[in-house]
Amino acid sequence: MKCKKCGAEVSEQSSFCAICGHDLRDIDDLDYSEKQEFTQKIDICKNTKVFHKFMEKFSKNINSAKIKLSKKTKELRKSMKKLMKKFTENIHLIRIQLSKKTNELHRQIKKIVKNINSNSLVIIDGSTCVTEDNYTYVRGSVKNIGNRTIKYFEVNVKYEDVNKNVLDSDFTNWNRKVQSGESKEFEIKHHINKNYQSIKISINNNKFFFKK
Repeated sequence: MKCKKCGAEVSEQSSFCAICGHDLRDIDDLDYSEKQEFTQKIDICKNTKVFHKFMEKFSKNINSAKIKLSKKTKELRKSMKKLMKKFTENIHLIRIQLSKKTNELHRQIKKIVKNINSNSLVIIDGSTCVTEDNYTYVRGSVKNIGNRTIKYFEVNVKYEDVNKNVLDSDFTNWNRKVQSGESKEFEIKHHINKNYQSIKISINNNKFFFKK
């Protein structure tokens, strides 16, 4: 007879094909245990084929998902780069604008201070430096010779040694209105130091010198 699988000539008494190993026995000729084993082999073969198909399909789906994920990741990276670039550009513009506004504000402040210093406040001649007990008292007056009312000013004193090195400093301020033409007295009290040799008084950078 011939093998049903490969067509090779085999003996009638053979149970398996000598060429391909195919089982030549008819299921009806087998006993119960052999039939059961044969059926299980067929089921295993079918299940294996189904499993292989499932795994092949699963593998294809996984590969497809990986490709889609890779594309999405690339798109996301591109979007993030665009957003970061735009964000950086906006931050740079904001910094430029802030720098311009800050510089403009500084120019305005300098202009105001310059106007005040040069046209408004002066220290009147006659300032004194008196030592009493353990303190030095610097007394004097300032006058508003400008046309505008001044709302705030500071009088600063620097204490120098014989070589004009600044050893210490002190100040007093005025936070009330000083009308045009009006004068205000000031006094600065400071601990005495035997190394003080000269005192420098200034108001908004207009300086008045007083030597001991």
